[in-house]
Amino acid sequence: MRSQTFRLSFLVLVLALTLSTGCKKGTTSDSKKKKKNEKRESDVFERKDAIAKLNLTLDALKKKDYDALKELLAVPKGYKFEDLKRNAPKLLERNEISEAGIKALSRSGRFAKLPQIFPDKAQRWIRRYGIGDANGCYGFGNGRAEVAFCKLDGKWKIIRLDDVGKIQ
Repeated sequence: MRSQTFRLSFLVLVLALTLSTGCKKGTTSDSKKKKKNEKRESDVFERKDAIAKLNLTLDALKKKDYDALKELLAVPKGYKFEDLKRNAPKLLERNEISEAGIKALSRSGRFAKLPQIFPDKAQRWIRRYGIGDANGCYGFGNGRAEVAFCKLDGKWKIIRLDDVGKIQ
């Protein structure tokens, strides 16, 4: 009788602890797997990601959504986001980005590690942002248009955007 009471008390204690901590079957390992996969995905940057970033940037510029732009465009060392915000409308005025240009770049642009696409310019561009290694960045271009992406503060951001709106 005493051992049955002990087992029953033990089961009630385990049940109480489980319910009080909010544990559910599989939650811990599932959430760890999810976080691990999210990290792996965020470290990978592909052509489709570059096109998506360009489309998001164009959309944010058209809507003057500066909060979104802050997440998409990098700010060079020595500058503040306010400087970028003040100059952002000029990207559309100067036709530095357009829907037709993004489509043309996605059709015929080369996409690879930044030094492979822009070997003469990559080091100069990353220095402006305090980035140590250009091999962690990606370039997208087609001769005239130039776009560079680097991971800054855990997010892929555009560090160079030039003439994408001037190609067809």
